[in-house]
Amino acid sequence: MRALAFLCFLFGSFSVFAADSLQTALQLHQAGSPRLALARVVRDQPPQPDPAAQPDAAGWYDWESLRLTLLSETQQTTEILARAKRYPNNAPRDFQQKALGHQVWALLELKQSVAARLALARLLWQFELNPADHAWARRLVIRSYLLEHKPAEAYRAMLRYQQDFQPLPQEVSAEFVQGLLAEAAVTEATTWLAELDAADPALLALRMQAGLVGPEAASDLARAALQKQPNGASYSAIVAQAAEMLKDDRRQIEALEQGLNSADIAAGDAGQIQKLWQAYQREAERLGNLAQALRGDDMAWLALAASTEDRLGAR
Repeated sequence: MRALAFLCFLFGSFSVFAADSLQTALQLHQAGSPRLALARVVRDQPPQPDPAAQPDAAGWYDWESLRLTLLSETQQTTEILARAKRYPNNAPRDFQQKALGHQVWALLELKQSVAARLALARLLWQFELNPADHAWARRLVIRSYLLEHKPAEAYRAMLRYQQDFQPLPQEVSAEFVQGLLAEAAVTEATTWLAELDAADPALLALRMQAGLVGPEAASDLARAALQKQPNGASYSAIVAQAAEMLKDDRRQIEALEQGLNSADIAAGDAGQIQKLWQAYQREAERLGNLAQALRGDDMAWLALAASTEDRLGAR
């Protein structure tokens, strides 16, 4: 009898400790320290309960919900997908919905577009989403098509989205335009030309690609905007594209470097990085030809880079 009382006291004390630790982790997250919060969760989250015997022992799903949020914020996509395999079918419905949303995000980050759409289909058909979550899921379907470089499918999904969620917010119109322009679907992007904010860089990019503004004029406007917001990656991209249209490699290199160093661009933009390397190669070949450096003579090229005062050329 005493042993039973002791065990009850022990498990009761552990529950209080777990609740306090969870609250501490929540406070760390709210204070802007997701990695510290995640470390607390990893250390103190109770073991996953047997769903048949203890469907929600010690508030395990509260812990796991916070863990998913923290894994997303710290970009740990593979860990999210690994943990998703552990969840039982009888997990609480609200947790299942949240977990599926995190899985979709992780799959899209890993560019697994088909798997992401399958997960989105479950999310849209098996759960009663509120209007905001429903719109969010539909936009992720569009993103999945763009990641697969399927602008025609994305465009059709955008049109259906516009029908279902009128009036379309300007930021969504800009999102559609930017996605289509990245796939060179200029004609389709003009569908939302009139709905863009006059101050939105997407409008300037679209007008330039549609031939409504010349690349030199668009570049000047984008450069003026960059004077006011130096970290504007969208404007740097316009300058870079204008330079590409004008076949000005040096200006393109400067703009791409500025854009990739910007604070508001997604890390590792593969398309921009590839364009930068291509522009580097063209400019290097031009400078090497002027100096009569032989292809394959690495030491001569290194000496040329070390001797020039042209910093861009040296790079």
